[in-house]
Formats: sequence, C-alpha cells, structure tokens
Amino acid sequence: MRKKIRDHKLSACHIEAVKVQAVAKCNILPETVVEQQKEVLATTCCIFRTAYYVAKNDRPYLDHPELIDLQRANGCNVGRILHSPTVCTDIIDHIADE
Repeated sequence: MRKKIRDHKLSACHIEAVKVQAVAKCNILPETVVEQQKEVLATTCCIFRTAYYVAKNDRPYLDHPELIDLQRANGCNVGRILHSPTVCTDIIDHIADE
C-alpha cells in the first residue's frame, strides 16, 4: 500500500494537482481584475484631461472630438466612448461639481 501511495505522490497527475492547488491559493483573479481596470482608468483619465483643457482654456466644446482625434493620432489610447461634445459638457459639469 505504501508503494502505491508513493508512486501516486510522484506521478505527473499528482504534481499537477498540487500546482493547481498552490495557484488557487494565490488569489490571481483579483489581481487580474485590477490590471484590467488600470487600462480603463487610464483611458478615462485621458478623456477627462482633454475636457479639463477645453474648459480651462475657454475653448468651444466642439474642439473636444478634434483633440481626441489628435491624441489618437499621437498614439494615446483614448478608448471608444466619451468623445462627443455633449459628453465633454457632462464631464466639465462633473468636474465643476466636485
């Protein structure tokens, strides 16, 4: 019986099961979610900074989509949403309220 237990302990299946159990204890899922959210937050920060620039320099809200296109042309990741002048107005109102 001890020989069977030893053989199982040294088998590839048992070693893989031990590895899976060790990985499960490391809580990889929360760290992965945090990493995904960092990119989304960075994108939102770029949009908010652009809207803040429009408000601070008294530019028309119609400049916001053009500035977003400029950032995209320069290689910034600005996402796919929050690019319209209406959203720029909402962002500036939110910044003013805060």
